[in-house]
Amino acid sequence: MEISYQYSKSRASFGHDVRQTLQDAPTSVLLAMPSLPPISSTSTSTSTSTITRRNPCSVSVSTIPQMSAHTVNTERCVLKSTSMRHVEGGWPKDVDPTEQADVTRFRKKAEKDDEYKAALKVLGPLVSRCMKQNGTVDIYEEYFVGGREGGREGGESGGGEGIGETGGFGTGYGGNAYGGLEGGGKSPIMSGMAGKGGGITITSASSGSSSGSYNHSNHAHHHQQHHASEPLLAKGLAVFRDPSPVKRPAIALNWHPEGQGKLAVAYCGLGFQDPRFTSATSKSSYIWDIHSPNRPELELCPPSPLTSLRFNPKSPDTLLGGCQNGLVCFFDLRRQGGGVAGREGGREGVVGEASFLECSHHDPVRDVFWISSKTGHQCVSISTDGRMLWWDTRRLAEPTDDLPLSLPSLGPSPCGATALDYSLEGGPTKYLIGTEQGLILSLNLRNRRQQQQQQQQQQQHRTLAATSHTHPLSSSSSSSTSFTAPFSSSSISSTNCSGLQVSDPYFLHKHHGAILSLQRNPAHPKFYLTIGDWRAALWTEDLRSPIFTTPFLSSPLMAGCWSPTRPGVFFVARKDGMVEGWDLLSRQGERAFAHKVGDTALTSLAIQGPSSSTSAPCNSLPEEGKEGGSGRLMAVGDEGGTVALLELCAGLSDYQAGEKAAVGAMLDRAMRAEKYLEVKEREGRRAKTAVAEEGGREGGRAGEKESVAGREEKMEELLRKVDADFLSMIKDAEDDEAGGRRETEREY
Repeated sequence: MEISYQYSKSRASFGHDVRQTLQDAPTSVLLAMPSLPPISSTSTSTSTSTITRRNPCSVSVSTIPQMSAHTVNTERCVLKSTSMRHVEGGWPKDVDPTEQADVTRFRKKAEKDDEYKAALKVLGPLVSRCMKQNGTVDIYEEYFVGGREGGREGGESGGGEGIGETGGFGTGYGGNAYGGLEGGGKSPIMSGMAGKGGGITITSASSGSSSGSYNHSNHAHHHQQHHASEPLLAKGLAVFRDPSPVKRPAIALNWHPEGQGKLAVAYCGLGFQDPRFTSATSKSSYIWDIHSPNRPELELCPPSPLTSLRFNPKSPDTLLGGCQNGLVCFFDLRRQGGGVAGREGGREGVVGEASFLECSHHDPVRDVFWISSKTGHQCVSISTDGRMLWWDTRRLAEPTDDLPLSLPSLGPSPCGATALDYSLEGGPTKYLIGTEQGLILSLNLRNRRQQQQQQQQQQQHRTLAATSHTHPLSSSSSSSTSFTAPFSSSSISSTNCSGLQVSDPYFLHKHHGAILSLQRNPAHPKFYLTIGDWRAALWTEDLRSPIFTTPFLSSPLMAGCWSPTRPGVFFVARKDGMVEGWDLLSRQGERAFAHKVGDTALTSLAIQGPSSSTSAPCNSLPEEGKEGGSGRLMAVGDEGGTVALLELCAGLSDYQAGEKAAVGAMLDRAMRAEKYLEVKEREGRRAKTAVAEEGGREGGRAGEKESVAGREEKMEELLRKVDADFLSMIKDAEDDEAGGRRETEREY
């Protein structure tokens, strides 16, 4: 017979501390057994004669009560997935739900009913309880994982990373140790405000670098383990090497706009009189397929090495390239004769159409862009010769428009352009241009046209006035005579009607070298990122000074770009072979991600755009024939002609709920703070100017008072002299009159 006892226990009572149920109790005797009388060797009793001593004798005694086996089961919760279909109904017969007026009238009538108010009072506490449950903080969540010991161990090991209490970076022996001051030998580099006029500066810290060539595992994980987040990692997938015998730098990268896993790479060496690159060096650039990294898919054969390359978003089979000698090339991959690179099948590469040398740039073309047009053939190019040219790829004989990048405030010489950005989100007529002087030029073609029209009208009025003054016309002939001003678009002075605006040239605001990368934020086009010298800066169109700047890093920055899927994340490529990621939403004072690509200096950086899907898994390449993950694939080029393909983790590429609105609010706050600082600085300058002018006016008043006093004294002297003369004249007249009267009396 099986005896069992079953009892139930509420789920809320589980998990309590066991020590609360244990209490001290007085000692109690559970069982008392009298011992047998001692056995005597001389006893002759029959009851004890049969007893034999046992040697050895072991006895086990336990005071733990014996319990029967039992099981405990909580109340079973059965889950079932169901669907619900909601069809609008329940309306009275006299109410037509399709008529808004009838529905509004019925709702007003129902809201006045007492039953409706009672139902709201009943539902109110239920809704409030559910909202409070959603906002409850998880008291069992681990916020601080890894502390002082983690940073110390990571710094001392030298093979990985450590996390310290200060959250800074340290350099270990033979690797990276991103810990506190105990993790290595370098302390964080802190930076203050951006200088005169404000500028909120992002603080960061320098890091060391590990040795070795292309390490496709991430040697620099995340700096700090945040709760409920995965480590920020990057995985190396493939390496594309320059097929040319002389390895040229991969200077420009561009992904296929339809996400077909194709990458266009431009190879060119821009070093001045570099002996490695001669006229016999290969001029070809290539299009790679990420699924076949051993050999490029197509070869592009320009007349000069390409310095920039870009797919046409409307027609992905066409490409636009800028050459080292200033030419602009157009490539159509659909034309016959475009074969596999290397000419192994007897077919040559894709030969592009080029512009004429006389009408092209005089320096290397630093960037090209396809612009918005009905035909999809319009494009623009910039160069360090200080000119911006617009082209039509159907007629490359000469540019359709030319704009010298010069302003009167910057001197007579034009500014050499090194970076360009154009996007429809920012405006179809707006351009951003980075210069060699570290300044940013903003161009709006609409303002340029308006200024040109105003100058044209002014010139016509001046011509009419001069003609009418030289050849006066009668009223009869003026009605039938017309005047034509000698005007042409080429005669307009670009310094007066160029439509250009320049950023603040103050040395704390501008870059201290050429701007190498320039890109608008894909989610907030009003804000844009610039990469130059040893730092990155975040700007807005409404201000002339940056709103965020990173500190000066230990290695120069060569390239950078925004994440196409995460609005608050951008990446930079450094000269020491390190790729860094900055997440403005989670941490503004330090970098969020770092990956060591190699020991060679990096030259270019590109991330696959949002036109691709995210169907590919994170641990493998996208399947052939399918599109890759949006924002997951990153291509990094270096000076050795090698392009490394990296795959970012979900934490760096997947969009987070509400991130766009949060980043937009943060950037707006920073912009308002910078505006406030600029206003206060402007008011201070005005106050100083007013004080100086007031001092000058007071000095002028004193001088005026002295001069007035002198004039008054002179006037008084003159008046006294006039009075004396007048009195003497009157006296003489009276004397003459008296003398004449006496003579008359004598005669009589």
